[in-house]
Amino acid sequence: MIVYTYKTIPYQDSSKLVYAYSESGLISFLARGVMKMSHPLSFAAEPHRLLDVTVSKGTLPTLKEATLLNRYEAAKKDLKKTMIHHLIGETLQKNSAPEDDHFKLLGLLKKVFDKIETEDKPLKYGVLFLLKLLYFLGFGLHLKQCASCPVSAELGFDIYALETQCKAHGSTPEKRRNHALITSYLTAEVSEDLIQDLPDEMVFLEMIGRLYETHLDFQSKALKETLRYLKKEIV
Repeated sequence: MIVYTYKTIPYQDSSKLVYAYSESGLISFLARGVMKMSHPLSFAAEPHRLLDVTVSKGTLPTLKEATLLNRYEAAKKDLKKTMIHHLIGETLQKNSAPEDDHFKLLGLLKKVFDKIETEDKPLKYGVLFLLKLLYFLGFGLHLKQCASCPVSAELGFDIYALETQCKAHGSTPEKRRNHALITSYLTAEVSEDLIQDLPDEMVFLEMIGRLYETHLDFQSKALKETLRYLKKEIV
């Protein structure tokens, strides 16, 4: 079973509880004894790893075997990339439901994290994943028509009002650029090298926060930490 580990916590003396995302959704399992230095599966009880695991059946499955598929080394050395892992992991944990297409979502997640490993501007791939995830969860942004009338030409997207607008209802050149960028993110293949840079990373991350709070009543702690970090970086 292929899994992405997004969180681990100590359990009793030398074990860990591992929380992961898999092709069947959110799972957790017990990794016994992995806090011992010599344990052969200690690598499988760390966050932000892609693994192929075998676990026992039962109410608290136990890790039996594991193969490391990706350690995401670049993310371990880059705080911004680590924050994206935290942000995506937390968002999946809080919003993923059993009926979601987990096979497809895990495939998207792997592509995004692979791309982030080699990117100088990784935050745009975090935004891309979270925008696509909203669609997976059933919340579209209604980009094809003005929110106030049937007009579908010269549309802009107001990232503060979170709505699509025509020229008569407030669309401006900047809003039209935002509309084009968001549309391109939602339709892009992650493997493409033509993903546009975000004109303002903080503004678009704040927009993501408002979208998830509006549609899912979800306030991300990881997003707030990322925004605090970006503000310090700018200063």
